[in-house]
Amino acid sequence: TDLDEAPLPETGEIETFTTVHVAAPSFADDAPYVTAVADFDGVRLTGVVRGVTPENVDVGTEVSADVGETETAGERVLVLRAE
Repeated sequence: TDLDEAPLPETGEIETFTTVHVAAPSFADDAPYVTAVADFDGVRLTGVVRGVTPENVDVGTEVSADVGETETAGERVLVLRAE
């Protein structure tokens, strides 16, 4: 139950991903988009991949963590930005 705060590496690698073509209403204008899990030296983050077309996302793609907004509602979302 104890938590420690530690800095993340600047980049991580996508471990798994899925391309969403039919989105929930709160992401309708964002589709198609890629949701991925990326490993940052043992810490896994789930976010929306940006900076690359969905067709060019693959396991092993190098990404950095960032904060962005959804196209549909302008709400904050964790972004995995392709390098």
